[in-house]
Amino acid sequence: MKTKINISSPKSVAVLVIVLLIIVTLLPIKIPHNISVKAKLYPSQEWILVKGTDGRLMSSVVNNQYGVNQTYKVAQFERGDAVEFSLKPNIISGVNVSVEDTLGFIYSNDTERKLVELKASLTSENYLLKANLSKEKEAIVKGEEQQLQFARQQLEEQQKLFTRQKSLYEKNLISQEEYDVSESAVELFKINVDIALEKLRSVTTGAKPEEIELTKSRIEGLKQQIDVLNKRFSDFIIKSPFGGVVKRVFSSDTLLIVNDSTKLVAFLPISLEDINFIKHGQIVKIADNKTGNEINGVLETIGKSVKTAGNNQYVIATAVFKEGSKYFLEGQIVKSKIICEQLIPMDYVQNFFASLLK
Repeated sequence: MKTKINISSPKSVAVLVIVLLIIVTLLPIKIPHNISVKAKLYPSQEWILVKGTDGRLMSSVVNNQYGVNQTYKVAQFERGDAVEFSLKPNIISGVNVSVEDTLGFIYSNDTERKLVELKASLTSENYLLKANLSKEKEAIVKGEEQQLQFARQQLEEQQKLFTRQKSLYEKNLISQEEYDVSESAVELFKINVDIALEKLRSVTTGAKPEEIELTKSRIEGLKQQIDVLNKRFSDFIIKSPFGGVVKRVFSSDTLLIVNDSTKLVAFLPISLEDINFIKHGQIVKIADNKTGNEINGVLETIGKSVKTAGNNQYVIATAVFKEGSKYFLEGQIVKSKIICEQLIPMDYVQNFFASLLK
């Protein structure tokens, strides 16, 4: 007597499904596995120029490919300084610029005034040093010679007067006090002659070595200050750090943005359940349903911090597309697909049921 199996019963269907699953999981095959998520596109690099609330101008280069700020510069100005910033007339949204192209200028009244003053002081110190070293001081030497001659004449006249006073004193015709005053006057005029002679020697032979060294030290200090201000002036010429597209942002603080669109970077939110299936170097495809455009990129970075949206936890991975700007726009939301390693049937079944339980 044969037993009939009713394959239409729920119990029989369940048994059949289990048997088929066991058979499938034991098959020596591999099944393709992809992860599909929505992605947002960004330029690979962004140079941003902003104005601080205190009047400072700050620029930074944001590398979206690696998620870091590569450079950061600050232009600081003195309180009360009249500062102006102007862009070149041709710098408008959508314009392509090359690396080191001039975008605009900063004008600082205080910095320019200081530079003029320092240059004037440097010219004066250089002239003084040249005069000391070359002894080109004819007018000064002539003046000191006249002073020495005058001092000697005064001494000669005072000595004649003292000779007469001395004769009168010896004859008791003048007092001791008058004699002492005349003698002291002679000594005083001798000192004046010595001072005039020393001054003439000084201007004739040039400045003392320590005075020359002091002048040289002042000149070096002025040159260093001028170099600092010249460097600051070079920073006042705003140049593009890389080639890209200008993006004007009309806000109270952001003055200008340059996007490096030679490559596009896709930000991919990867759920924690899928994190073990992705790795560096995997192929990532992005597509636009409206245009039909589809290009391939490479998975570049995988984030280490977990973010939360609702009940879902995820990390941000990035993929780079070298020719993305030809077909897609910065800021665009697109469908993406990460091509993962093929799975054996057992892993595929486990992953399938895990996705049903999310």
